[in-house]
Amino acid sequence: MSVLDGFITQPDLPVSNKLKMFYEKEAMMKYTTSTTKEKAHATKQIKWKTHKPAWKSRDTSQDDEMSDADDTRCFICDSTQHWKTDCPYAEEVKRYAIKLRLRDEKPAKAKRPSKPSKDSRKGRKPVAGIRKHGHTAGSEDDATGSMHLSKEELSKASPTHWILDNGASSPMTDQLHLFRKLRKIPKVIIQVGGSELYSTQKGTALVTAMGGSKAYVRNVYYVKDLGVSLLSGRKLCKLSPGNIHGSFDEISSSLYYKEKEILKAV
Repeated sequence: MSVLDGFITQPDLPVSNKLKMFYEKEAMMKYTTSTTKEKAHATKQIKWKTHKPAWKSRDTSQDDEMSDADDTRCFICDSTQHWKTDCPYAEEVKRYAIKLRLRDEKPAKAKRPSKPSKDSRKGRKPVAGIRKHGHTAGSEDDATGSMHLSKEELSKASPTHWILDNGASSPMTDQLHLFRKLRKIPKVIIQVGGSELYSTQKGTALVTAMGGSKAYVRNVYYVKDLGVSLLSGRKLCKLSPGNIHGSFDEISSSLYYKEKEILKAV
């Protein structure tokens, strides 16, 4: 229209000028049309893609074939109806995951040894250490280690003879060959006339009574360098009630077996 308007407004314009104006307009129209087509073609070549979250990116070739529904899949419950932020099972899944983690971490923690209860300690016997005994003649404790003979009396005694000592709370000797069997025990302190000896073994020993009769006595302490073999009259009576009985006073002591005197101390 602008070319036609030019012709009307300029009727005296030479024909050559009119043709020039016409050609220029035609060329401009062709250029404009060509540019518009190229832009339209370029627009068709652009492939518009929907935005995918970073966590949905994958490297496999199958991802190119996934539908748009896969873009909204919840990675917690694998549902396509909602996203992870809207998952109704998120809290339950979290609690279950914590439970599994705590179960796996538990073996890694060092277990502290449990303390024994007071009741269990009451009946426990010592397995090591030293027990010291200084009981009187009337003591009835099974684990003892004392004798009441003086050093002068010990010096007169013969190691091959058993002496009846009412002050001895347990039988004891240093004659190793008299023992039929020995067992180790916690160290016991034997009080001998103000000094101390030690015993770490006791067992069954052979005792020769008056008249040559013999018997085995249990729980006899082996005390090295004791220098005498001692019997506890009260202990023997206690261990053999009905068979052995004794007569004890300040002057003398005797043991009887079936009314027969077997040992005597004056």
